[in-house]
Order: sequence, then C-alpha cells, then structure tokens
Amino acid sequence: LDFHRTAQFIVVGTMGGSCHVYAMIVDNQKKGDLSTPNKGKAMATSTRVAREEAEHRRSKQYNLAEVAFRRDFREPVSDVKFNPNGDMIAAASNDDTICLYGCDTISDHNSVSCTLKPLHRLRGHSSYITHLDWSRDGQLLRSTCGAYELLYWNTEAGKQFTGPTSDISFKTENCPLGFAMMGIWSPYMDGTDIN
Repeated sequence: LDFHRTAQFIVVGTMGGSCHVYAMIVDNQKKGDLSTPNKGKAMATSTRVAREEAEHRRSKQYNLAEVAFRRDFREPVSDVKFNPNGDMIAAASNDDTICLYGCDTISDHNSVSCTLKPLHRLRGHSSYITHLDWSRDGQLLRSTCGAYELLYWNTEAGKQFTGPTSDISFKTENCPLGFAMMGIWSPYMDGTDIN
C-alpha cells in the first residue's frame, strides 16, 4: 500500500498478483459539523473520547473508488510505491520481477480517474522482491530480494543501473540493504536478522 503525493490516490498490491489504484472521494452527504456533539455534557466525559468520536465522524466523510487495475504477475505483489512525482508506480512481485507503470491521474471537482500504462518489466533478481525505494528525483529505483541482493534500476530506460549510488538520496528507506544501512550488520549476521 502506498499513497500518492496528493494523498487522494492509494495503490494496493494483492495476493492475486494485481495492482489496484483507489481514489478517496469526499462524500458530501456525510460531510457536516465535525465539532463535538452535546457540548453541555458533564465534565466527566474525557477529551480523549470526544476526540475519538470526532475522528470517527471525520473518517466517514470519504469513500474509496477503484479507478485503475492491472494484473501482470503470476505471484503475489509484495510491494508497491508511487514515485515522488506521482506519475509512475513500481510494483514488485514474488515472481522475481518489478513492473513499472505510467500513472496518469486526473482529479477535478466533477471526476477522478487514473490510467496505468505498462512501461518496463525489470528482471535481474534471483528471488522474490521484498522492498522498493524511489530516489528523490524519481530516476532510480532500488530493490532488495529474498536472496539479499540489492539492485538499482534506471526507471527511464528500464535497465539495471550499475553506476555509483552512495550519494543518491532516496524518498524512503525501506530496503534493509544499502549505503544508509552500513554498520548495522555485525560480521556473523545474516539477512534474517533485520526485517
């Protein structure tokens, strides 16, 4: 699961090998006064309960609507990520591959839509993919797998990147391997020691 940079779209990977993009749509019929009801209640009512009630009412203002769907894997999807610009999605699978999709989202007052266009299939891991991270500029993707391989990918070309990576800044730090993790591994540890 990952959120689009606007927080209006959510991408979800499934056990069935598919990716779904959902839009959060405001339900105007449920929208209303979010203040605490019955302001004259006895002082014994805690502010925590009042905050929880307000949060519960606030959460019911939105509906999720599926706006895009792709099924390009034979195995479960293990990780999905929007790139920092929100115009690409990387989906990793237990079938040792990563799919890159172009993601065209449109959101205005009348409609919400998303189109997923397959761009590249990244192959190179020898085991199921465990984690993904996008670089801050969205040009590189890094991935780790069950064989403790760390690979970098040029997302524009759809090819493995083998250049220097120590100075590259990443949007997230989900991969348990990489330059930022140096020093975390003791000499006799294996990959199962860090999740």
